[in-house]
Amino acid sequence: MASPDYLFNIRQDNQLAKFSYTAGIRLTKVFHSGFLATVGLQYSRISLKGISDSLFSRTNGFKNIDLPLLIGYETASNRFKVAIRGGAIVNIHSWPLHAESAAPYYRTNTGISLYLGLNVIQQLNDRLTLFAEPYYRYQLSDMLNSPLSEKIDVGGLFIGIRYDLKQFSVK
Repeated sequence: MASPDYLFNIRQDNQLAKFSYTAGIRLTKVFHSGFLATVGLQYSRISLKGISDSLFSRTNGFKNIDLPLLIGYETASNRFKVAIRGGAIVNIHSWPLHAESAAPYYRTNTGISLYLGLNVIQQLNDRLTLFAEPYYRYQLSDMLNSPLSEKIDVGGLFIGIRYDLKQFSVK
């Protein structure tokens, strides 16, 4: 799965959003009742462009390795499935894009974010499905080690292919 990301809550006037994205892999168990549980691993790159008073500018931002822990509910119609999922995204590690100059200012762990997504799923065959999931991620803690508060919430559209593992039988 992969998503271009849109940044919300850029609080400093001298920051502009640049191309940011998230990519990863998830494992989802859908129960007979329609409830589901999801875990995974994802990489995010949040890019900001700092505007200085001179003619020069520099790029700022950070990278994340995260662990999504989500629950939700999935329902189906004749043509497609729809799922809503929410939960926590736990940050495993963060680091700045330009470590040599920005490392003292960024936290190496930004804590937990809240996540809400709506997944639309189209069946391709008995094991493959195509999905699109618009989502919103709300950051609970600051990403900076300074008196300045910087929380950047992210919205995006995950697009990917889901492979159904089915039940494996052991003989």
